[in-house]
Amino acid sequence: MALVNYGEPGPIWHCRALLAHAGGSEWAVLTPDHDVYIEELSSTNSDFTGFVYCGENGAVPPHINPAHVYGFDPLTPQELGAFRMQGQVLANAHMHAAGIHVPPVAAPVPVAAPAPVVPLPGALGAAAAAPAAPAGVAAAPVAAVVERVDTWVALEEAGPFKKGDVVAREPTALPAGSVHIGERGVVPAGVGSILVKKVKPSEAAAYRMEDLRVLPIKFDAQGIRRQEFPAAVSLMDDAEPSGGGIQLTGPPTALKILKDLRDQAFTPSTFHEHWMRTSDIPRGDRSTYEHECLSRILESMVMVDQLNAPALQSAELLCRRLQVIREAHRISPGQPDYSASDVMMGWKYRRSGQGIDSTLAAHVANELKAEAAIAKEARKAREEQAARRKGRNPKKGAAEGCNYGASLRQRPAFDSVVLPLPYADNLNVCGINAEAVQRAKDKAGNNREERADKRQKYKETVSQIPRFQGQSFLEMNAVSEEVASDYRIRMARFKAFAKLEQISLRGQKNLDNALSAYVNEMFEDGEDIGEATKTLAAVVDSVPDCTQKGSLPRSRRCLQGWNRLDPGATRPPIPWELVAAIVNFMLARQQINEGLLVLLMFDAYLRPGEAISLHRSDLVEPTVQHPVFCLNLNPSERGASSKMGLSDETIVLDGRETPWMGLLLRRHLESHKAQKLFPIEYRQLKDAWQKALVGWQLSSKHCVLYQLRHSGPSHDRMTKARSLVDIKKRGRWLSDSSVRRYEAAARLNQEFQKLP
Repeated sequence: MALVNYGEPGPIWHCRALLAHAGGSEWAVLTPDHDVYIEELSSTNSDFTGFVYCGENGAVPPHINPAHVYGFDPLTPQELGAFRMQGQVLANAHMHAAGIHVPPVAAPVPVAAPAPVVPLPGALGAAAAAPAAPAGVAAAPVAAVVERVDTWVALEEAGPFKKGDVVAREPTALPAGSVHIGERGVVPAGVGSILVKKVKPSEAAAYRMEDLRVLPIKFDAQGIRRQEFPAAVSLMDDAEPSGGGIQLTGPPTALKILKDLRDQAFTPSTFHEHWMRTSDIPRGDRSTYEHECLSRILESMVMVDQLNAPALQSAELLCRRLQVIREAHRISPGQPDYSASDVMMGWKYRRSGQGIDSTLAAHVANELKAEAAIAKEARKAREEQAARRKGRNPKKGAAEGCNYGASLRQRPAFDSVVLPLPYADNLNVCGINAEAVQRAKDKAGNNREERADKRQKYKETVSQIPRFQGQSFLEMNAVSEEVASDYRIRMARFKAFAKLEQISLRGQKNLDNALSAYVNEMFEDGEDIGEATKTLAAVVDSVPDCTQKGSLPRSRRCLQGWNRLDPGATRPPIPWELVAAIVNFMLARQQINEGLLVLLMFDAYLRPGEAISLHRSDLVEPTVQHPVFCLNLNPSERGASSKMGLSDETIVLDGRETPWMGLLLRRHLESHKAQKLFPIEYRQLKDAWQKALVGWQLSSKHCVLYQLRHSGPSHDRMTKARSLVDIKKRGRWLSDSSVRRYEAAARLNQEFQKLP
């Protein structure tokens, strides 16, 4: 079999089946259209722009796309035999006309069974099996075929030849001007020449393979094998080797990592030292030794072994493991998080900073944060549904926004305009003229009059009591209503103590003396330091002059001494078994709101105040694209914000213990018409909680509601339901120290063993 290219666009390679030799480089050939004729099969044929001999096995060379080959339809052995006979007749006639001796044809043996037909590769001859021997006639033994060494293969690439190309096959002679001795030779190729070697036809394909795994070997002046790191990286190639490239998920990173190191004048070993100095990893951490070992291995592969690392899966795994270690220590150097290692390593069998390739980091981020995009889309759907229920057409509002944006683009005062969506908080107008920008915002429905009207209405709905004489509206709303009520109670207790001890509260000095005495009294009575801290906050809230730095020095000093003598401890987590028992106790007494609140605080890591203040609209229904329920905490539409001053925080209700939480909340909403998701007060929830504790033969002070915010993270970490990164995001903690304070998985078993 041979492939010829006549220069047609595509390119198109035509199959030729070699039927019989017609002398020199000429053969009787069969085309896929079943034409039989004499053709010169040689790279010197001026009709060809390409010629490849495929050998007896008919394999298509790797550098030719099989889709560009015009091949044969299946032929039966009888059809193939008839074509061979026709080709032999044509070849004999051609040689006779050219004066070439025609070898005699051997007489057939009448008693022997026909030899088995060896089908040609591909479609040619592959449709039918060899004919069976006639009945009663024993099959003649077939002699073993000894493969001849008769194929000249190019060992170099030059001119029209590529490495591994078949230059000629005997009896076809080598091109004119060739010289050979034994199995080696030199063949002209363009303006130069190439080396050729005579091999067996079955071995010819092996010479086409180019080993992309190694670089050109370099030696230093002393003859030692060594290549400088920048020079080695510049020679690397990320071309895909024969048989496929990197068999891992995610983008390849080895070449990008090595180039980044080169551009920063690092080697893998020197970057390890730099990483150790800048990453704040504790001394003696085992990750440092693993990172150093892998760095030295990678450096040896590049500089000593001189391997083409991007073409090696082993080198890619080394680079990815180094990135896993760096990423695990980037967020928390002392408490590494390896939860994303399966994603970064690219294992096919996996479940569900600095020195890190950006494309791989983006790939990992998309895997870990896919749920973060739910909130925005879900809120859009909720806003549109709410608008339709109220009789408004959201599409009309969007169309008006488009017309408005088009008019703005005609004004030179604006650089760009992002069109407003049906809700106005997404409006973003940019420009270089401040007055023009303000006019655009006013026309978009966000003018001062509307804001003033909205705030006046909000002010009428709020009924907070001033905590000191002359307190303004904004000062009253500096803390929530629940906290303000707690401050009033604490101030009443403090004033009662001062009256009993006959201590004056006039002036900051007398106030400081009274408060320091009260703090000492609380310490001696066995109170928790948190009670004293909250009392100080209540005093500062009621006396604005005490907010200045350096005020109430004796009282603050007392708290420092208290903290040194009795630092106290964080609230322990509540075991899931006790949480479930408390919820069952509440549900058995038809306390549905209370039971659901407890479950939700445990599952979503909510503070009691956050859970009670939830509205109906804060529960976001699932969609076809995102089939999961979510909570939208502190929505900006209501002007709400969290303890940290954030709005529109998303919690996905996908807890392992409570996968049905979203459906349960939807069913609960159908049972009442109140605006709030849970129409109860905090005191009702607290009373139900304490009665449930007593009902299970525990003290009413055994645990408090706020401990549920500790319990959910600890349980999820203990059961490996979430990583530390996911827990930090779900709990909305900004620092790792906060996560460590709230997450205490090891104490769950201790607390469970304390239960009766």
